[in-house]
Amino acid sequence: LDVGQGDAILVEGGRGGRLLVDTAGDPGRLLVALDARIPPWDRRLDAVVVTHPHEDHAGGLPLLLERYRIAHLYGNGRRSEGLTARAIAVGARDHGLAMTTLRPGDALHVDGTALRVLWPRSERVTDPDPGGRTVNDSSIVLLGSVRSEEHTSELQSLAYLVCRLLLE
Repeated sequence: LDVGQGDAILVEGGRGGRLLVDTAGDPGRLLVALDARIPPWDRRLDAVVVTHPHEDHAGGLPLLLERYRIAHLYGNGRRSEGLTARAIAVGARDHGLAMTTLRPGDALHVDGTALRVLWPRSERVTDPDPGGRTVNDSSIVLLGSVRSEEHTSELQSLAYLVCRLLLE
């Protein structure tokens, strides 16, 4: 999705399943991009994955929780002390969601698309550090596999995300 600074990738399945990877840094742009793709009578996301709790990847989540019904919320298990992390924790709690930690080998499914968690290993997810470097180093990395040709562009988007995360 075109969200300016930050990342947000919407994976839509052929039977209506939706998974959002990251929620960008600009909540307004995120909602405009999602609202253009999702009809107002069906404001739901089956899952949201926050790859790591930096503003440019998770800043839109508090406002997203106000506008969309989210069934599952996933993160890397990192406890963070920043304003974004606190806003995520409060927003999730206020909407009755628990952040489920993803680990290598876990899998998420959106209709015909399977996303396998490759990273981070649990020893890479550490408590907050003053420089913030380990936050990026413990980002969730997903590998997608598609069962039909109609989802090829989704897989290309996921491959782009994996490459960006590995380069950060």
